[in-house]
Amino acid sequence: MAITIQDPYLSGLQKTETAKTAGQNAAETGSQFKEALAALQENGKDQEKPSFQIGGKSYTQEEWDKMISDFDRQAEKIREEIREEIEDRQALEEAKEAGTYQESEVTDEQIAALFVDRD
Repeated sequence: MAITIQDPYLSGLQKTETAKTAGQNAAETGSQFKEALAALQENGKDQEKPSFQIGGKSYTQEEWDKMISDFDRQAEKIREEIREEIEDRQALEEAKEAGTYQESEVTDEQIAALFVDRD
């Protein structure tokens, strides 16, 4: 008992093709797809790596690791600068308390002398 396909929107099927023939064609196409996919994976041509959507951008694991590493490096630089600033301020306070700190006042004449043309 052959059933005729009447739907014109089915891809690759003609109106007079039977359901049995359509099923065979679909099975052949499916097996061809599986074979092609297996060949790609075996040959290493399947280069697409999984990515993760973070906000408005998508990152692969490598891209994410690099971004986090760069961020950590920058954060460590900032922490080090803050540590140095704190140490400098503490040293200044200790020098003021010990009386060994001398503020030097720079006069306007001294500043002007720095900008005088020297021949």
